[in-house]
Amino acid sequence: MSPLETLIGPSLQDANHVNHPTSSILKNAKAIALYFSSSSCPPCRQFSHQILAPYLPNKDSEFEVVLVPFDWSAKDSQAYMKEVGMELAIPYHSELKQTLMEKYHVRGIPTVVVLDSQGTTLSQNARMEMMNDISGSVARYVGK
Repeated sequence: MSPLETLIGPSLQDANHVNHPTSSILKNAKAIALYFSSSSCPPCRQFSHQILAPYLPNKDSEFEVVLVPFDWSAKDSQAYMKEVGMELAIPYHSELKQTLMEKYHVRGIPTVVVLDSQGTTLSQNARMEMMNDISGSVARYVGK
């Protein structure tokens, strides 16, 4: 198992709650944004629509967004993913959500943490960086 798989799990779910192997679904990614978010959070919804929208859907991209869902239910999470166009998420019932929150000291949502393809942290404050300069931030994350 790769360091990234150890960190975010061996599989990710799509908006239909179908599991996909992390190693294959993120094979082209140079940067992975862990997006701690919830559909019931107005700032999260605004960030999703205004800032992340150009990078969604993101399948087979060098920059992938992975939702770390904090909705009230798996159904709410699924609807949010479909509404915004997110294709990948940590499984709703996974204990990894809490582990990731603790590891990255997430104190509120929305929060974005960007990792490289090996799971090394590129930015723990990516939300602010992306709000200030989304295209420049993404270019830096993928090394362009």
